[in-house]
Amino acid sequence: MPTIFQDHKNIIAEKVIEYQDALKRRIESFRRDLELFWQQVKEYDSWGDIKNLQKYKKKATALDNKLVAAMEKIDHINEEETAYGWELSQYPIRKQCHDKLAPYKQLYDAGQEFMDKHDLWMHSQVGMHDPEQIDDTVGLLYRTVYKLEKHFSDSYQTQRLAHDIKTRIDQFKTHLPIVQTLGNPGMKERHWEQVSEIIGFPIRISAELTLERVIDYGLDDYIQRFETISESATKENNLEKAMIKMVNEWSDMSFVVLPYRDTGTYILAAIDDIQVLLDDHIIKTQTMKSSLYIKPFEKDIM
Repeated sequence: MPTIFQDHKNIIAEKVIEYQDALKRRIESFRRDLELFWQQVKEYDSWGDIKNLQKYKKKATALDNKLVAAMEKIDHINEEETAYGWELSQYPIRKQCHDKLAPYKQLYDAGQEFMDKHDLWMHSQVGMHDPEQIDDTVGLLYRTVYKLEKHFSDSYQTQRLAHDIKTRIDQFKTHLPIVQTLGNPGMKERHWEQVSEIIGFPIRISAELTLERVIDYGLDDYIQRFETISESATKENNLEKAMIKMVNEWSDMSFVVLPYRDTGTYILAAIDDIQVLLDDHIIKTQTMKSSLYIKPFEKDIM
């Protein structure tokens, strides 16, 4: 029996040494991977062609994912080292890689986001996207790229890339007045008829009437007159939405009729909610009737 115990102790000792050796090999392999990541991120200084922006973003995202996985691997390695009573190994190069990668990835992400959304906005039917959201997105991306352009002052290629992205955003910003007026989702056929009268040729709203086509018409000189039409479209659209909401609020309202004692007649029951809603809608209707923008809905509001 003592011999059996000793044999098992020997087996366990051999296995421990085997597992420890395997851990040491994994640690060395992991350190080589981190060195490779560091060499990769150092190459980003030479990336400056905006035509390759999508490729840059893809590679930066892949490397970022590897660095996230590396953090998890470090935790697992440290757990095993703790079990063996070893001193925990440190990997400062992982943080160095992450810190160096972060601004590059931010630039590639912001630049590609603008390129993708620019393509979406320009080739969608005009009015399909909220002008305020477009303005907010463009403003945010511009500020991000502007800061990164300054950050990369010591990296000619990357700064050039940031500058090229910023220039494209600047170019699109010149079209925001058109986006905010003729891109108003509240613009209806009647409003486009007014636009047509101003510019001297007919424009019909359709899937083919993209923002790109509207911009190509070169209508910047009419912006102030478009603003008046767009403002009316917004006010009219808000009134129309309010009217639709009022109609929908009655959809779940039930009129319950009950016999009144033994009189043979019937009365409405539980009318408090009905009366409250009715009073509210009467006030709203009176307010709408006095609006300068109610004309397209006069028959409905009456």
